[in-house]
Amino acid sequence: MNKPNIQLTLRRFLHTRYGMEGMLSMHAHHVCHTVEHPIHHLPPGDYKVILLTHPHLRRKVPCLLPLKADTNQVHSPIGLPFIGIGNGHFCLTDGSIIVGQRLLAGVLIHSHDIFGKLIDRLDKERYRSRPILLTILPPEP
Repeated sequence: MNKPNIQLTLRRFLHTRYGMEGMLSMHAHHVCHTVEHPIHHLPPGDYKVILLTHPHLRRKVPCLLPLKADTNQVHSPIGLPFIGIGNGHFCLTDGSIIVGQRLLAGVLIHSHDIFGKLIDRLDKERYRSRPILLTILPPEP
């Protein structure tokens, strides 16, 4: 029996010199705001989301892989783009995404709380063996 996918959608809405901003939704319900590096961000498309324990952060992080990548070969999140917490996105050069509540252009607050809720939800779905997919949409003109 095929289990339905968990569909995350990242809708980018603003590209400024302070970052690429967007909204993350799960099954068309708003979850949080996002910010990415203004130059080093992931291209629009579909990605697999897998939860791995990051050795430096010492917590589970949702890692993003291209849709055709073999998830059985990935054992470490080092070098992979991931969804994480933080206040500054200019150190993100690998395409990672910061989640939180938008305050100003390129500034998110309550990142830690929102990230915890997102991880709890994704962990429950992983426990149910439901694949998690992320679709990144290009900014609308």
